Amino acid sequence: MTKNEILIAILAYFLGAIPFGYIIAKLRSGEDIRKKGSGNIGATNVLRTQGAFYGFLTLFLDAAKAALPVYFARHYGTEAWFPALAGGVAIIGHCYPVYIGFKGGKGAASGLGAFLFIAPIATLIACGSFLIVMFSFGYVSVGSMVGSFVFVSVLWAFHFFKKSYDLYTCIIATLLAILLVYRHRSNIKNLFEGKEKKIWEKDEKQ
Repeated sequence: MTKNEILIAILAYFLGAIPFGYIIAKLRSGEDIRKKGSGNIGATNVLRTQGAFYGFLTLFLDAAKAALPVYFARHYGTEAWFPALAGGVAIIGHCYPVYIGFKGGKGAASGLGAFLFIAPIATLIACGSFLIVMFSFGYVSVGSMVGSFVFVSVLWAFHFFKKSYDLYTCIIATLLAILLVYRHRSNIKNLFEGKEKKIWEKDEKQ
């Protein structure tokens, strides 16, 4: 990696680690979003506890903070896989933010922002799968996990049949999809126990 790439990767983490959901909740209501609803700082919990506008604002900002490092990686990087790495580092920053004790979000919105500019077709197909599953069953968590699986499957299909994406980009995306599922482990437990909240339901912790 070049010096520019190392610098972009470092900045990607600190940018991705900005906890917009936490900040928005603090500015709006003075509340610690980690003590409200599900305790997550992501867009879904912000939507449930602070309202739809603030939830979608969080979604946009969480996506944008991962998209920005990808932009710089595409312009100043030398390796084909580096944009995926830069976006991946930003996603890791979102999941494990240094600013609030390394307890962050699940990574779906940041993944959307990063890979929309790396693999737009695969990302849009994954978004469609997410929306279909979410509106069919009501669970954001299930939609996110299904969407990540669809995304990786389409990406690998493009790699093998269209030669569109290099091997390392596909591997990075696969590892990030595994991370997303891992970050949803509490949701998986709640699903099996029948405790998972649907998107329109208020959390009992509020």
